[in-house]
Amino acid sequence: MRNYYIADESVFCCYMDAAFLEARRNPATVILLGAPPDTPEVEYGWIEPGPPLSRAATQRFQVRRFWEKPQRTLASALMNLGCLWNTFIMVGRVKAFLRLFQRAAPAHFGVLYPAMSGRLPFDHVAWSDFFTRIPLTNFSQAVLAAQPRTLAVFPAHGLGWSDLGDPIRVLSIARRKGIERAWSLDQDTECSLAAGRCA
Repeated sequence: MRNYYIADESVFCCYMDAAFLEARRNPATVILLGAPPDTPEVEYGWIEPGPPLSRAATQRFQVRRFWEKPQRTLASALMNLGCLWNTFIMVGRVKAFLRLFQRAAPAHFGVLYPAMSGRLPFDHVAWSDFFTRIPLTNFSQAVLAAQPRTLAVFPAHGLGWSDLGDPIRVLSIARRKGIERAWSLDQDTECSLAAGRCA
């Protein structure tokens, strides 16, 4: 499960409304929200937008490719190219997600289909056996990155989005919001926080 911080929920809701509208208009498309970066973050995944797909008020682009946790120099280059942080927030019809999954990972899809179609008996033994047969995989790399041109991305300006996977990011957000803490960190961490490394 991913944990995120979004500074402006009203902006987020506007983008989600636009994404749901797009999913209704184009039921075969899965839409991602991409956050315009303010730093060349090396701990995030990045989305490289392709050609624009519409001239609507909320502009959307085809996804050209994904970049997973790039080195600093590459992250700087991606930022200069107009690439986006991958928030991993996605909207689409269930059939669109299933189609993505079936095309990119047919073996996984074959194992999961009995549960998705309601054909799996509702008992402990059947479900225990079902979970042990699911192969381990990385959804982002195995499914999304394998077929980027079937996806669309909205550059979601003004979200104030941050992935909270790093404790310093959590503390940085708490500091910006004026949340006081009754404990201190080691000196190096405090220096990183003060420097706004993850602001």
